[in-house]
Amino acid sequence: MGYGVPAEETGLIIKKNTVNFKAVKGLHFGSSHELQTEMTIERRIEKESSMKQKHEILLASGSPRRRELLTQAGFSFTVLTADVDETIEETAPNNVVAELSKRKAEAVHKKSDQSEMIIVAADTIVACDGEILGKPADEEDAVRMLTELSGKTHEVFTGVTVILTDGSEITFTNCTKVTMYAVSEAEIRDYVASREPMDKAGAYGIQGIGARLVKQIEGDYNNVVGFPLAHFIRIMEKIGEISWEG
Repeated sequence: MGYGVPAEETGLIIKKNTVNFKAVKGLHFGSSHELQTEMTIERRIEKESSMKQKHEILLASGSPRRRELLTQAGFSFTVLTADVDETIEETAPNNVVAELSKRKAEAVHKKSDQSEMIIVAADTIVACDGEILGKPADEEDAVRMLTELSGKTHEVFTGVTVILTDGSEITFTNCTKVTMYAVSEAEIRDYVASREPMDKAGAYGIQGIGARLVKQIEGDYNNVVGFPLAHFIRIMEKIGEISWEG
């Protein structure tokens, strides 16, 4: 969860066995070793995976977590984001993420001229005691959210929308239950001070330092990270967008 792409930038292309950076402002690797590791992972995927992809993906998300998951699975994709209005009257969490993922996908569909690519967008939220928790507004908001989650079981919802090359749409949602340990205010503030919670729904990252807060999960781990990868692969296979050679 270490790098980001501003919404206005569209030049990141990630393909099997290659990492191609074309004037992407704000994209940073901490060291040449990290870049080499990233490329080594992709070479390993190219060697081991027999997955055949029919159309390249246009990923309507700047999330580094979603890029990492698609890369690990061996998908070829390009990133293109668009600003959308996330004001919504719907209150049911699964409907909220479904609607927001549709808005993101449709905004990129209008913005893009890539008719031979499929568009994939996603949105993730946390729901606890009837309240939807998005990304914290500031550090005190993060403390509030984590205090609310402490010692309880909450739900993480992700909605995914796929727009096919013929313009048809598929939207699905996934839910994972997460139980947190009861933690002190001191530990919560220590975690918030790391800044990790500030760009994450529910103010924690299960794949990072936030893992120390999690007691157990029921469902798809990657859904909590931000993208239900296994469910997505099943959908892609069902609609004929991927197949397995061998």
